[in-house]
Amino acid sequence: MKKLIYTLCCLLGLASFAACEKDMPAYEGKDGLYFDVQYTNVPHFTNPDMWAHQLYTWVRFVSMPEGATDTTLSLKVNAVGEARDYDRVFNVAVVADSTTAVADQEYKDLSEQCVIKAGETSGLVNVTILRSDRVAEETVQLQLTLVPNEYFDLPFTYITEIPGRYTEGMTDFYNNPDPRVHNIFISDIMTRPTIWPPNFGEFSREKMELILRLYPDVTYDDFSALVTVPFIMQNIINEIVSNYLVEQFRAGNPITDADGTLMWFSNVPWEESSMPGDVVLD
Repeated sequence: MKKLIYTLCCLLGLASFAACEKDMPAYEGKDGLYFDVQYTNVPHFTNPDMWAHQLYTWVRFVSMPEGATDTTLSLKVNAVGEARDYDRVFNVAVVADSTTAVADQEYKDLSEQCVIKAGETSGLVNVTILRSDRVAEETVQLQLTLVPNEYFDLPFTYITEIPGRYTEGMTDFYNNPDPRVHNIFISDIMTRPTIWPPNFGEFSREKMELILRLYPDVTYDDFSALVTVPFIMQNIINEIVSNYLVEQFRAGNPITDADGTLMWFSNVPWEESSMPGDVVLD
């Protein structure tokens, strides 16, 4: 019965959304322009027009494959008004006083002049985000703004002024609903995940990176839920990493954490906080 009620609610919600779209008045006035980056985690929302407007893009290198040094973003920009039978140029600029990312260090190849092609009502802003050393310690921000020109004005200052657009509530970093700008947050910070069993000892970035290297079937994000890192997998990881640590110690290459102590998992023969010189193995 609960499943039936849930299904009916979903259908009613979709029907309501469709009705709202049908009743939306046509936009009138000078052609407008706004950032319209959209994505969703809801599987049945297969129509991109129904996806939530995102107030920012969060680039998390810690969630990317090992060795990834850059990623390219394509940020959608929409024009409000009728499609034209000619190409229309629009411009993008970096907002210096709201940006801590450094050009050629945390980003490059920003397409400052972009095009909405004839017959279309949207275009893309491309930018390559770079993995710098400092984003392992701090999150940096890149704020982009649209610039009015002979083709476009910027009539909207709040996302809900745009028919059919909505957001998904509270955000991790930023809650500015101004669609004239789009913020990109860049980080490589690795914090203790939700799933970190006692037999792994104290959390450290060095430990997590070693786990991901020795057991590539898991990702950092997998440690957010027990369903993706169940107990049996935790025990397997403990065994694999412990054996590797002992093997490296016997080979004269002790693996340590950042504080200089021997890396500890529960299956190694030394105590937590042991220094390499304090341990003798038979």
